Amino acid sequence: MSVTDCANRLETSEYDVFCLAYTRWYGCVVDSELVERDFGRYLMYAQELPCYVRAFLTRTCVLAA
Repeated sequence: MSVTDCANRLETSEYDVFCLAYTRWYGCVVDSELVERDFGRYLMYAQELPCYVRAFLTRTCVLAA
């Protein structure tokens, strides 16, 4: 599942997917500076996803099936 697919299923933005993934992975309030940096890299190089986003996409894909 891609970030775009996940955002569409959750009816939110791709940036919010990053924020949700961060919160789920680290269990704390979003570090906006880190998420913005990671999201910027994603926009520049779509194949580069941080581990917390990849894990979130995998879980979302399993739950959506």
